[in-house]
Amino acid sequence: MAATLRVSFRQALPGTVLLVLDGPADYDNVDRLRHALASALAGPPVPDTVVVDCSRLGFFSSTGLNEFIRARRNALDAGIDFRLTSPSAQMARVLQITEADSLFHIAPPLPPQ
Repeated sequence: MAATLRVSFRQALPGTVLLVLDGPADYDNVDRLRHALASALAGPPVPDTVVVDCSRLGFFSSTGLNEFIRARRNALDAGIDFRLTSPSAQMARVLQITEADSLFHIAPPLPPQ
């Protein structure tokens, strides 16, 4: 049985949605990941900034990377700032190897609210 990606939304700074992902961002969880990222961008209300907390991501595959790239593009098209925070070591390595780290704003962790 494949591990399930767990998704939660947390209150953050005004105008900011904090999406917390816990588990693998892989082929088995692509639909859940796609839906979570789209929901973060859609609101209501539509945010100024979406921050994705990646500290609890276990496995991060090319499928997960493609969804993050899609979400970033959708955010840019909508005028929403899209940031990642605290990428896991494995995710950071994938971003580095693929040179996708240059695409994303890696932000420091948000303060708890």
